[in-house]
Amino acid sequence: GYCIAFPPANPPLPATILGLEPGTEVAQPAIGPGGVKDRVTTKVGDLNKDPLGEGYDLVFLSAIYHMNSEEQNRDLTHRAMQALAPGGMIAVQDFILNADKSGPYTGALFSLNMLVATPEGASYSIAEYSEWLTEAGFVDIRHLQLPGPAGLIVGRRPESA
Repeated sequence: GYCIAFPPANPPLPATILGLEPGTEVAQPAIGPGGVKDRVTTKVGDLNKDPLGEGYDLVFLSAIYHMNSEEQNRDLTHRAMQALAPGGMIAVQDFILNADKSGPYTGALFSLNMLVATPEGASYSIAEYSEWLTEAGFVDIRHLQLPGPAGLIVGRRPESA
């Protein structure tokens, strides 16, 4: 949905959807009616092990990190850095907890759901996201609270990286 919504808001913007084959197949019919068929492509791949691509201005990871372990998230963050052009941005949208992980309430409750529903998933704190981004080499890391239960962590690949 985001890859279909972003290009009309920024006409020169192309977008690539990365997913397993069933997901990319489901995405195809939605791309045409969105009016962005010439700018949105799909790429079959596993975000937990495959390269994400290269030369991107933005890697947007929405509702992904909570499904993964800390180690998987570290690896994904490093691969996102490798996929970005110098000066490119990462944006992670997910439930983002405060330092003691007691809130926001919805994110803390969702973390309990991930404990039950995934092998190692959880909601993570601002400090954890910041650590993963810093370790991967991102700079200008910021947390933005969004309307609703999710937050956004953004960082930039340095121009010289």
